[in-house]
Amino acid sequence: MEKTDLKSVRKNFSENLKNDVFSVCGGLYSLNATHAIGYLFNSYMNKGKKEVFCGMFCNDDNDIDNSWEYYFRFSDKTFYEIV
Repeated sequence: MEKTDLKSVRKNFSENLKNDVFSVCGGLYSLNATHAIGYLFNSYMNKGKKEVFCGMFCNDDNDIDNSWEYYFRFSDKTFYEIV
């Protein structure tokens, strides 16, 4: 599998999108993902705001591929754009 590049998106990242991710990662779904290293997700625009369209918890770096737009890594609490 080809290595996927990650670009940190600390600036100008949608607060609404962050809140969606935090809600999933801190919610009920996270109970099934105790070994996850992060959360992969895609977004869409809903009434002028970006929201999580779909996502999955990932268990290792091999799960990260360009079928996803973004990655939230738990170890450093950073959002990355998958390029």
